Amino acid sequence: MTSFTLGKPTYAYRNAYPAGALVGIQPGSGDAVPLAGRSVSYRPVPGAAPAAQAVTDATGRFTGGDYVDVR
Repeated sequence: MTSFTLGKPTYAYRNAYPAGALVGIQPGSGDAVPLAGRSVSYRPVPGAAPAAQAVTDATGRFTGGDYVDVR
């Protein structure tokens, strides 16, 4: 995972959400290759169940669902 961020709430959109990119490293050349169509599991709070899922797009980026009721 090359990046992981939380979308920042704004006045118009008040929820935070996880976002990031999933890439693999090409053997030999060391190039970063986007991993498309992969499932990413995340938890809003460590140990919370169940884990939520997001799927990467063609560029390896994903955006998860909103974090709601997380304090």
